[in-house]
Amino acid sequence: MIDGAEFERCFAEWVRQITGLTSIVIAIAGQTSEGPTNLVERYDPQTDTWTKLADKPTAVSEVSAVLLGEKIYVPGGKLADGKVSNCLEVFDPRKGTWESKTELPHSLVNYGITTYEGSLYVFGGWDGESIQNSVLRYYPDADIWKEMSRMPTAKSRASVVTLGERIFVIGGESDNNKDLFIEVYYPMQDVDGEKPWRKYLSLDSDVKFLGGQEISGRLFLFSLTENGDFQIDSYTPENSSWYTYVEKSSTLPDKQSQLCNMSGEVFFLGGMDSEGLPSGKVVRYRAVFTIVLPQINN
Repeated sequence: MIDGAEFERCFAEWVRQITGLTSIVIAIAGQTSEGPTNLVERYDPQTDTWTKLADKPTAVSEVSAVLLGEKIYVPGGKLADGKVSNCLEVFDPRKGTWESKTELPHSLVNYGITTYEGSLYVFGGWDGESIQNSVLRYYPDADIWKEMSRMPTAKSRASVVTLGERIFVIGGESDNNKDLFIEVYYPMQDVDGEKPWRKYLSLDSDVKFLGGQEISGRLFLFSLTENGDFQIDSYTPENSSWYTYVEKSSTLPDKQSQLCNMSGEVFFLGGMDSEGLPSGKVVRYRAVFTIVLPQINN
């Protein structure tokens, strides 16, 4: 693991934007020491530098962002007055502009988010009064929301990862505090008479789960052990096998950091430091290595 250039806030909301041959990370909104922010910044891993972009119209914290097509979607969030928003704001990285779209059916923070087959999916979260088990699907072309089959367990702060025809909803917080289950949603089976949800397995209760990512067709789960080591659990769908790897590292992500990945490298952004203060740490971890073998001509 290595440190990257620091940036200014915690709970950095991320999305990966790939334009041509240039891969960048865009951090949107989040919580600073002064409250929710509307800052938008671009990180270039090649130069290890940050560049400020157009501010988000609404300053919020406790949100996530996702890239769908060529635009970045940011639903909901916690406002400066503590209220929970149901806004949907969309950023066009090419034009550097923001626009508002149809509001969510209800206000949400700390939800899980992913995309599948051209739609945006939002799982669970907190509506300002209770933890939700809702599943909301957004159709960008029609600019409409649809409520889908609810999750078996109401939860917030879950890590959500699309892997092939399945969406994994991993961990999070429920009414009983820490939720250890991995639940799997099959979007194609969410029709009348079908059951789109399966309870898959549970996380290791002895580790602090940081988040999950899809990398090279595999599911990677990142955690910290009780001894302060870094643990990676990798799932290969072709043979339904799991592999666990533990390593010691002097550079570890802060808790509640946000994750994204590109080209086999995972970025842990922001979070809360050991004193409970907003962190500007950026940690990079190479999860997958590509080996190019020379061609031998007979």
